[in-house]
Amino acid sequence: MQNRDCIRPEISRTYTFGESGASGGQFYAQHLKPIKLNDRPVDWHRRDLTYLLKDRWSSEFRATVARAREVSSAAEVRGPGDFKLIYRSQSELSTYSRHFGLIDDPKAGVPRTAFDGVLTFKWQGARVFLAPASYA
Repeated sequence: MQNRDCIRPEISRTYTFGESGASGGQFYAQHLKPIKLNDRPVDWHRRDLTYLLKDRWSSEFRATVARAREVSSAAEVRGPGDFKLIYRSQSELSTYSRHFGLIDDPKAGVPRTAFDGVLTFKWQGARVFLAPASYA
């Protein structure tokens, strides 16, 4: 761990330019090709971004995950609403990732796009928090 944090938006602000690159096209068709750049201008100087400060963001994120309805299987995730599904091992995380069509390729033991080990994604009208056992 290098003690880094990153703003993890619900809407991607990244863009890929094609299959060739460092990953050799891995996951391109399924996960990267559909990404679209924002086409609406935003005046960031007029926005209050203090909610993104690490302590505030972390505590609000944890509170949101804590309020989510905990379910014990992927089949129970049915929107609308927020759901929390706990994984207790890398193997269990992989099983859930495959079920939901997520990238199952952790880097340095950290799931891609995760914050504090929690993967957040939309599934059939629900917001899902795929969370480690520390969130149980």
